[in-house]
Amino acid sequence: MAVGITLFCNICIFGPVTGGHFNPAVSLGVFIYDGAENYSKNIVYLLSIVFSQLLGASAGVLLTFMVQHTDQKNGTNLEVNNGDQPRLTRIFPGIAILCPNNIDINADDKCDGRGMYHNFFIAEMVGTFIFVNIILSIKFQNGAKDLVVNALCIGLTLMLAVSLTAGISGGCINPAVGLIQSIF
Repeated sequence: MAVGITLFCNICIFGPVTGGHFNPAVSLGVFIYDGAENYSKNIVYLLSIVFSQLLGASAGVLLTFMVQHTDQKNGTNLEVNNGDQPRLTRIFPGIAILCPNNIDINADDKCDGRGMYHNFFIAEMVGTFIFVNIILSIKFQNGAKDLVVNALCIGLTLMLAVSLTAGISGGCINPAVGLIQSIF
């Protein structure tokens, strides 16, 4: 829900300035739909906006790490049950891992996906298709004249896409975030 509301707010605030491009998949979809008429101008815009999206994702992941980074030695992320050994209560350093199959992951574990890479791919492809399709329909076909209504529909669509894919792939839907988060 938070992701959908955040996108709604960002579209309302930055939509008139950037066209609401926060996702390389959406930018590519708009380019393909609208790009043939002004290809040379649109390709420069596409590359610059995707580069900006990657930088924004990098800054977001770095900021999340810096804000949520805690010292495990003093026990701020540890929970003690019945006098047992301390147990990690969240994934260190606090950055979400796009691998829901390893729910009980420890700080030292790797996200192995347990052989479900084809499921991850299909879930992200279908979720991203639904999301981009709705955005293109709103932008070029049947969108409301009011920005707030369009932004609400897009935010709700993202919430739906993330909800559908979260249990399978982690529900990224944004290639910039998935790429940078995985690299980090």
